[in-house]
Amino acid sequence: MYNIREITKEKSIAVNEVLQIPIPPSFGAGEEAALKFAGTLSKTDKGFRLAGGASAAFKTACSRCLEDCQVLLSFNVEEIFAEENAVNFLNSNDDDYDIISFKGENIDVLPAINKNFLSNIPMRFLCGEDCKGLCGICGGNLNQTECNCTYEPSGPFADLLAQMKQNEE
Repeated sequence: MYNIREITKEKSIAVNEVLQIPIPPSFGAGEEAALKFAGTLSKTDKGFRLAGGASAAFKTACSRCLEDCQVLLSFNVEEIFAEENAVNFLNSNDDDYDIISFKGENIDVLPAINKNFLSNIPMRFLCGEDCKGLCGICGGNLNQTECNCTYEPSGPFADLLAQMKQNEE
């Protein structure tokens, strides 16, 4: 929590947070991420602006080969906070920001940092850009061993594929 009485147009507050953020299971990642945030909380015409950079690290499974991998994520945070009675007016006149309300003399920046973290988690995680994944037939990890499996397409799409290959020749 940061006290807004300490912030003026000329003076901002340094915001440095180190926290463990739980990751919802739906992201398919580990249980928690170690997150560091460094930025400032300053006064603006609209209210108070939180701006800074964050980095997070967590473990998860690679989307291609299912091996453990470490994810390092960096992102910027920029949020506007306004007193509860001014939020509806400001939101209706500002397309650039979703303004976050606060009550009293303290602003809790952690939910805003958490929201930005969750919105920056990638859809897929890779142990490396050159990850070969798993064999679709035997399930072997193609990064660790070469596979001699051969794929024989079958069904209506296989017939269509065969026709297309014949037409190319």
